[in-house]
Amino acid sequence: MQKILSTLAFCFLTIVVSAQIENPVHWTFSAKKINANTYDVVLSATIDKPWHMYSQFTGKGGPIPTTVVIKANPLLQVPSGKATELGTAEKTLDANFGNPPVPVVYFSNEVQFVKRITVKGNVKTNVAGTIEFMVCNDNKCLPPTKQSFDIKLP
Repeated sequence: MQKILSTLAFCFLTIVVSAQIENPVHWTFSAKKINANTYDVVLSATIDKPWHMYSQFTGKGGPIPTTVVIKANPLLQVPSGKATELGTAEKTLDANFGNPPVPVVYFSNEVQFVKRITVKGNVKTNVAGTIEFMVCNDNKCLPPTKQSFDIKLP
């Protein structure tokens, strides 16, 4: 009986290990000081091949667009509007999201989302928030994912 339970436990463990969640996007988060009170918050994504991540500016009815949300902090002034996208954007009409095909904008390999913020006064603080994104390859799409960040301002 103990051999059977041990064998079943080993088989279950093997299945669990082989069913790991796909994670084709690797993030780094940083802040670059522009002047005394101004910083660029930089959210950098490296995207595994053959995956691609959708822009903040993809067409209506298409995939979930990337969204950057910075948490409220009374020490920060965060202008409204979307982050700046740095990377090689690819545009296409994608029939996977509608008929007629929906215009989509996406990034392969890498992209940076940059948001300029201002610190109110000469204080030390952090900037925190989330970035929600969706990735697809030629065969499938993964559900939208939220990644949290918390960056100490230099």
